[in-house]
Amino acid sequence: MALIVLLPPALLFLPSMCLSSRVSSSLLHKPVRMMVADPADAALRAAQEQLRSEQEQRDAHIATVCGAFERAAPALLDGLATQGFAVASDFLPRATVLSLRAESEAIHASGGMSPSMSSQLDETGAVHMYGKHNVLATTLWDSRASPRLVEYTYALMSTLPALLNGRFSDAALSDTLQTNKLAVCLGDGSKYDEHLDTHDGGGDLRTLACLLYLQDEWLEEHGGCLRIFRGADAALEDVPGIRVGRAETMDAELTPIGSGTDVGARPAVDIAPLGGRLVCFWCDSSAHGVRPSYAPTEAGHRWALTVWLLRKHECTSSSGPVVH
Repeated sequence: MALIVLLPPALLFLPSMCLSSRVSSSLLHKPVRMMVADPADAALRAAQEQLRSEQEQRDAHIATVCGAFERAAPALLDGLATQGFAVASDFLPRATVLSLRAESEAIHASGGMSPSMSSQLDETGAVHMYGKHNVLATTLWDSRASPRLVEYTYALMSTLPALLNGRFSDAALSDTLQTNKLAVCLGDGSKYDEHLDTHDGGGDLRTLACLLYLQDEWLEEHGGCLRIFRGADAALEDVPGIRVGRAETMDAELTPIGSGTDVGARPAVDIAPLGGRLVCFWCDSSAHGVRPSYAPTEAGHRWALTVWLLRKHECTSSSGPVVH
């Protein structure tokens, strides 16, 4: 859109280096045409700039997550091969973890989470569903509502299945199909009972669970440790946030291996939900659960994002897996 603007002659005096006397003399008595930007054009440019900024943020976030998986891959693969589980502490930078946590809390605040359901087998082998106490969950799919969380799942699928299939020839993990759950334990003893993620004959194709914890701070009295029962004693020394020992049940405290008080107990490892920590384990063969969580405030609530990798040669079920 062009506007004709008549300016007083006094406003047209310019330095001689920019305007010759002949041209300036002629312009003193003529209207000057000035181009004024169309507001619609300005809005379009602003929208384009915003899209570029969002794309840059998206690319940077995906690159951060992909890079983290590539760096952690050797230790993850070795742990899965020798122990059946692997732990990568400080897997993601704190700023990335906090951005994921902020999106998670926004989903909760908007009413986007519902009571988390689980399943168990009765004596006849039938599956029964029940709700977990004080645990909320949702499945991530809308990149508009939670872009960084969805991009995390995309980056995981872009890197980890190929690495696993390269190391474990019988894994046959899909690099396109996954299921996920964002969950929060709201304290007051909220927990997950001992379970396997898959049941024989149930059509559940989940093979590997990848848990990412989204805490900013965690204290031992908050509880909420992941407990994985093992077929043999874990060859690990106690390190911050990881304890090995034996226990009969999820509710029992771990006892040191060889202490004489662990008769009849099973080998187990308790893994604290430290922010930025990644835990991977074969969920179709490792019994596991979550110890009671007692975080007293919203800031201490236990947030975990789980992505399950599925076997690709059978991933044709339309009903989807049963989610714990």
